[in-house]
Amino acid sequence: MVIFYCGNAEGLAQHICTTLKIARPSLNIVVFDGEYGHNIVLPYIAYDVSSALLISGVSDISCTYRALQALTLTGVETVAILPTVTTEIVRSYIRRWSQTVHMVEVDSTLYRLSLLHSSLRLALSLADKDTTRVRRIEKELDIKSVARELIEEHKQVVGLGKKLSSYAVAVSRALLAAGEELIDRGFEVTVIGRHGAETLPPKLVVYTSVEEQVVNEYMTKLTRRGIGRGEITIMKINTDPLTAPLYALIVFHAMMLGHRQ
Repeated sequence: MVIFYCGNAEGLAQHICTTLKIARPSLNIVVFDGEYGHNIVLPYIAYDVSSALLISGVSDISCTYRALQALTLTGVETVAILPTVTTEIVRSYIRRWSQTVHMVEVDSTLYRLSLLHSSLRLALSLADKDTTRVRRIEKELDIKSVARELIEEHKQVVGLGKKLSSYAVAVSRALLAAGEELIDRGFEVTVIGRHGAETLPPKLVVYTSVEEQVVNEYMTKLTRRGIGRGEITIMKINTDPLTAPLYALIVFHAMMLGHRQ
């Protein structure tokens, strides 16, 4: 199986791949950027690809269209799970030309939240139910019971709202899928551990407890730049790393509601 992603969906694609691979190690799954994959890779591997999954950020419609064309021409059985704004534009192409692409439309505002949750549910159905980790993840996926408590626990983050317009949000690698939601909403996001210049100092740092060492190194670098820890709001998520992006997204959605007010 090949997962193609377009736009700000690398973290989401990697998370889906990781989740399924951990649940069923024998699965053969690879992830490619949509532009690179459909243009450079797909023509050479199409005959060996049994199925493909295409996902997309909310704004990269051109990449999605080209990837769908390539998948159609090569005859690869494809499930395209796309946000509403993208689906509305590519739907007519799919109906007219493709018999091998099956399209699933997801509300744009809940796109990543829905895919993270559903992929974790799928992984649980594939995994050994008797392991401690699976039972813990199953409990953590009971979103209705934890959402209110989660927002209350991180009310300082939720309250940042408009204050973040002049600052960046730094997220750890495990939370890239959640950080991409902020990017799509116009926030400046830095991924901790990824090379590249930071244009704005972070006002908020969000990470999982298993990435503590990497984040401490990052915070030390900020201190050397004259940015004190007291100037930064810290949000550490203590759930399983696979459910952590889901929890971060819930808090980010609450924060963004405050940002719009």
